[in-house]
Amino acid sequence: WAAAAVLTKPQSLLLAPLWAVCLLWRCDLRRCTRGFAAAAAAALLICGPYLLLGAAAGIWDSLLGAVGKYPVVHLNGFSAWFLLNPMTEPRLDALSALYRRDTTAWLAGLTPRAIGLMTLAVVAALVVWIIWRRRGRPPVLRWAACVLPLAFFLLPTQMHERYLFPAVALWAWACVPRVSWCVGWLLVSLTAFLNMAWAWPQRGVWDEIGGPMAGILFGDPLGQPAGVWCALALLALLVWMFSRGLRSRFT
Repeated sequence: WAAAAVLTKPQSLLLAPLWAVCLLWRCDLRRCTRGFAAAAAAALLICGPYLLLGAAAGIWDSLLGAVGKYPVVHLNGFSAWFLLNPMTEPRLDALSALYRRDTTAWLAGLTPRAIGLMTLAVVAALVVWIIWRRRGRPPVLRWAACVLPLAFFLLPTQMHERYLFPAVALWAWACVPRVSWCVGWLLVSLTAFLNMAWAWPQRGVWDEIGGPMAGILFGDPLGQPAGVWCALALLALLVWMFSRGLRSRFT
């Protein structure tokens, strides 16, 4: 299933730390070998028709080529990079004019794209370390399933609004009957809804519907665009979750 997920949508690699640690902690050599063989068979089954048609280059391009397709700090996703390029409404019709590029040097000579990828790599490495230290117990796996998709949405550049959906689903999978989990899941779900409502449909549709939503989504509530407050809320949630992971024993 992991191979099928990655070949369908490379973003599923955000769960790779969970897969790797679970394999090392919970599977012996025989089970690992069988798992890798099954993954290879699934990959061959999915890619086989394209390979027979001589479209191997297309597979590679679809997996890695998307990184440079939209070289901007965000693509309407309320990620951390939205704070660098805040907007009151989506303007994909003026992509090159209004969206800041992620290939221009910004901090210490590094581009936003490089900073985002390096930050995500550091977070993923720390998550793996915490899972390993806690011996891959179910509570730490649930914690990691909440942190990784949130970090994936917030830290890299080029985020679409829909890339927050995996966080909603994985937080639901990691359900724990606690107030802290409920608050976190509701915050992620509400932000995902607001981000999608901000991006689709366009502002004119909300103006026709009427009510307060247009003012909330496309105005400047409390002096800043709605996306800024959503990004700050998600960042605060990520920091809180990460600090909790560093402190907790996950027994």
